[in-house]
Amino acid sequence: MNADASAGIGVDVRAGIHIDLLGPAVLALLILGLVLLAVGVPLLLAGAVGLGRHGPPPGQVP
Repeated sequence: MNADASAGIGVDVRAGIHIDLLGPAVLALLILGLVLLAVGVPLLLAGAVGLGRHGPPPGQVP
C-alpha cells in the first residue's frame, strides 16, 4: 500500500530462452568427462604405485 492508501502495483514477469544445441552439448561434455575420468584414474594409480617403495634417497640417514 502506498502512502496515500492507494493499492500498489503488482508485476509478474517471466523471461526464458530455448537453445536447441544445449542438450547435445551437455551430452558431449558428460561423455568427455567420463572418458577423461576413465583415462585419468588408471594414470593416477600407475603413478602412485611406485611411491615409497625405494627407501630414502642415498646419503640420508633414516
